[in-house]
Amino acid sequence: MVVKKRVGQQFDFNDKFVLPLVNEFEDTQPKKPLMGQKRPLHERHIETVTEPLRVPFWRRWGSKQCQEPVLPSWANPQEDYVMSAPMPGKNTIVFTAKRKSSTWSFLMFGFLVAGLLTYWHLTVSLQMILTETEAMMAVRNQINIKLRSAEKDVRMLSREVAATEAIFQKRKDEKAQLQAREAAAAIADKEKAEKSLVDAQQHVSSGNHQTVSLRETVQRYSRQTVLSKYGDGRHLVEVDLEFPDGDEGPSSFVMELAPLEKMPHSVHVFLDMVSNQLWDGCSFVMNAMHVIKAAPLPYNDASGTEKARAFVEKGLNGPSFKEYTSEYPHKRYTVGFAGGNSPSFYINTEDNTEIHAGDSAFGRIISGFEAVKRLEASPTQNGIWFRDRIGIKRVALL
Repeated sequence: MVVKKRVGQQFDFNDKFVLPLVNEFEDTQPKKPLMGQKRPLHERHIETVTEPLRVPFWRRWGSKQCQEPVLPSWANPQEDYVMSAPMPGKNTIVFTAKRKSSTWSFLMFGFLVAGLLTYWHLTVSLQMILTETEAMMAVRNQINIKLRSAEKDVRMLSREVAATEAIFQKRKDEKAQLQAREAAAAIADKEKAEKSLVDAQQHVSSGNHQTVSLRETVQRYSRQTVLSKYGDGRHLVEVDLEFPDGDEGPSSFVMELAPLEKMPHSVHVFLDMVSNQLWDGCSFVMNAMHVIKAAPLPYNDASGTEKARAFVEKGLNGPSFKEYTSEYPHKRYTVGFAGGNSPSFYINTEDNTEIHAGDSAFGRIISGFEAVKRLEASPTQNGIWFRDRIGIKRVALL
């Protein structure tokens, strides 16, 4: 096969409809198509022809007549290139083609690839956004379901709490009535000494002269009893507390009782209560009106009736009268009896001199103020009663 340089009509390089692939071929057997041969050309019968058959393999786009193939300028090399070892025979095929490069085609291909990549990226991003949106909607639905369930539980809990408070208040009222009846029954069984004290209280109310005389008599008796039983000088009492939270912290305070010259009867009554260990196991029950009140009510599961009965049996259900002097007022951190024929006492957390004028103040706290502040900061119910009673583990003389 021989590749020749063709001289003739030049092709326009900018002509996009010219396909300069094959110039011409020579076929010695015109009746047999080239593509229909079953054997290679060099193995076929060689015949001599005087004039080769010229068949154009291309034409201008849209033209009706075949034109003489003309190679473009870029398809005509400067030198002839001859392939060695030509094929035998006289059949000759001449190829004079060169690939045409186009910058515009590469740009179009690049834009197409970029567009496909952008479309793929947007599709993937949209799919991810839809998936995340569906997940967020599912989480939102779950949260709404849980919120509705929580609201239902809160309403049920509120009803249960209200019912529990009503039951607790009812039991508390019943217990108070029972204690009052038991205390009234116990008073009827007091010993002669206790009956004489009650009679003395009645005589005190009958007239000023008799009252003053009787009070002076009771005070002299109380003072002599304290001197003979507890000695002269300062009388110190330590109170150990037990808080329901169980946390470690200050849990005791010390009070100094009033001088016998000012409050002999109140000091005598309280010392007898302490010496008989009547306050052990009782509790602080109330924090209101600037006072913290202690009452003969247990802080554990013991019966409140037994505690009240113990005070009554000892004849120590409170002082016989309200012993008061302006020389020992109700300053802050002083201790006084609640009155009303009750052994209950309270701690003044503010200066209550004017409010509690006439009540018996029989002592003052001299140490352990941190425990008193902790007692004052304990949570209350309705701003009055302690939510959990503060226990009085032990009250002892020092």
